[in-house]
Amino acid sequence: MSLFKRVLKYVKPYTKELILANVFTILVVIFSLLSVLMLFPFIDLLFNDAPKIAPDKAITSIFDLKDIVTVYFAKVLIQYEKMDVLKYMCLLILLTFFLKNLFTYLQTYFM
Repeated sequence: MSLFKRVLKYVKPYTKELILANVFTILVVIFSLLSVLMLFPFIDLLFNDAPKIAPDKAITSIFDLKDIVTVYFAKVLIQYEKMDVLKYMCLLILLTFFLKNLFTYLQTYFM
């Protein structure tokens, strides 16, 4: 236990940087997941016809992220035109990849 306390003395001046690095690491994980999940509906939108009715899937868990994103974009496709949705999805994908890379840089900078 005394060894652990001695190590913490050396880490104490860097607590702000360590907290920021951990926060940015969590944001990198979130935006990495979002950037991959955004590609599924984008590819479906490119190669499949727009659905006539929104699928009513019972989402029971937060771990059904692919189903959540797919159902959400199916509902959006019903409301708007396919080209408009395609434009916004391209911008959204670019934004998620940009934020993922920005937070990766900031996490590396503060580490």
